[in-house]
Amino acid sequence: MKKLLLTLFSLVVFLAFANISFAAEKNIPFTYEEIVGQYNLPYPGLLPDNRFYFFKMIRDRIVGIIISDPIKKADFDILEADKRLSTGIYLFTSGEQKNQLATSTISKGENYFVDASLKIQLAKQQGIGVSEIKGRLSDSLKKHQEILRRLETKFSGTVKEELQQEEQKVGQLQKNV
Repeated sequence: MKKLLLTLFSLVVFLAFANISFAAEKNIPFTYEEIVGQYNLPYPGLLPDNRFYFFKMIRDRIVGIIISDPIKKADFDILEADKRLSTGIYLFTSGEQKNQLATSTISKGENYFVDASLKIQLAKQQGIGVSEIKGRLSDSLKKHQEILRRLETKFSGTVKEELQQEEQKVGQLQKNV
């Protein structure tokens, strides 16, 4: 009797903690590494679909407000643009249901480039050397454009159109830098 109860208890514990999954396999057309290539994008941390993401956004806004040096602010804006692109790619790789969130996240990230170029112009007016940060901005814009082209080949329809618009926006910023 004790053996039967012990066996039954063991079976219940095993089934309670077993990780059984019957979900359908995701059809992901690409991997993060395939899209990014050799460019080291920062790890995004929390993604916008996380319920605590707004804490991250509040933190980033506070840090952005605290930074007063235009060169450091431009550097921060480039970092934020890279993080948003990385976030968008992670969202694309997590399934089709997050494609709209991914494209809007990438679009918001590209807006940081506009802020960075304005801060570089401000630093230049103040007589601060901007050649190094300008080079970083240019390199980042080139890599974003390259990554957006790779992403465009993986999609069709509205997602592809939105990615093309972002690529054109980045191309225009590249010409201005």
